[in-house]
Amino acid sequence: YRKLGILKQEFPKIPILAVTATATFEVQKDICSSLKLVNPNMTCTGFDRPNLFLTVSPKTGDIATDLKNAMQKVGYKFCFD
Repeated sequence: YRKLGILKQEFPKIPILAVTATATFEVQKDICSSLKLVNPNMTCTGFDRPNLFLTVSPKTGDIATDLKNAMQKVGYKFCFD
């Protein structure tokens, strides 16, 4: 992860997500520093979270379509189109 900070420099508008299961506070600070994160939103929780998942999908260029597709994948039913 220490060399991934170049991505933030090359693509400053792209969001960065760092996920770790067991990092100490010192390691968390090192990760933020290495990734060149400024005021990162950090959340620490237990690791057994069956209600949460992470997925990555290409963008279509239409955020409404992207959100609708993502929500349909998890079983959300729409009453309208």
